[in-house]
Amino acid sequence: MIKYKKQVLIFILLLFSNYAHAQYFNFIEKWNKKRIEKRDNMYAKEHVYTQKLFGIGAQFYQNQNFSQNQYAGVFFAMDNSRLTDRPKYYRIIDNNIKFGGLLIAESISPTFSTNTRLAYARLQKKGSDFAIGGQIATNLNGRLNTGYQNNAVSFDANVDLGPRIRYGKTLKVLYSTFDIDYHLAVPIVSFGAYGPAYSTSFANNTSGVFFPNKYQRIQSGFFVTLGAKKRFPDQRFKFGYQWDYLHQDLGNNLGVYNATHTLSFSGKITKIK
Repeated sequence: MIKYKKQVLIFILLLFSNYAHAQYFNFIEKWNKKRIEKRDNMYAKEHVYTQKLFGIGAQFYQNQNFSQNQYAGVFFAMDNSRLTDRPKYYRIIDNNIKFGGLLIAESISPTFSTNTRLAYARLQKKGSDFAIGGQIATNLNGRLNTGYQNNAVSFDANVDLGPRIRYGKTLKVLYSTFDIDYHLAVPIVSFGAYGPAYSTSFANNTSGVFFPNKYQRIQSGFFVTLGAKKRFPDQRFKFGYQWDYLHQDLGNNLGVYNATHTLSFSGKITKIK
């Protein structure tokens, strides 16, 4: 009798186990099917644009560990970005680099300067013209002057995170249409390293996590995009102005200030989807 009860119990457990497995795999299959349908529907409605911008600009730089003087310079700029426009949000990847030189009076050798930024942003649409969300960006700025011995190389490198907004509108003037768009990102937290230190040595660089009382950054840009030509409807030309400002408190009442102003005079947007 006990043996019979054990066999019935095992049979019930196996039956329940098979039923549970069937229900589980059925749930997984339905969930995966809905996921694929949602993804394909999103891909069908999205538009993807790539952007290439070229320009020139001016840089104003001051590192109070090195000198109380503010130095000016000029640079050439390149921007390469990708914008994915989906029904509810934008996804933006920005990659830009600026390289040129600082004009330092009485310097025995030229000072080369680079400013680079790689950023990812996701902005939720709030109506037809406005979008807001977050951005994470990696920034690396460097200077090189072989005549300064221990200070031959200086740099500021950081990863920052904060809100970003985008405003865009289509305007019509006479028989022509064009788009304007404005971007603004204001990071509120940064993890960075800045050198050389006050002792002109890379052994004691300023580094750590910084909040707005120690780190301030503003990244903004205003652009105008011309209407598409009939011959090349998937290509449009763009120009604009960008401002990137950085201040980092190094302690001892000293700081790094770096501001760049860029005029993008030649650019092209290509619709790839």
